[in-house]
Amino acid sequence: KGRGAVRFRIVRRHKVFGTSRAPVKGSKANATVTTKSSLTGRYTLLATVSRTDGIDALSQSVSLPGKGSVDLH
Repeated sequence: KGRGAVRFRIVRRHKVFGTSRAPVKGSKANATVTTKSSLTGRYTLLATVSRTDGIDALSQSVSLPGKGSVDLH
């Protein structure tokens, strides 16, 4: 699969509320997405995986405030 990094973004429609970046270690990445203000409601968590063999994008709907972690598959 190669080395790479993951870019996380919390978005609603076309507005980005928070971003984070993490390197891929094995098959996992661990990051905390920070925002300027507290968020409540439904948002989309976008994860863009960049590797030497290509780019993948994953999205997951999240409800904030909510549970502290989200599993993307």
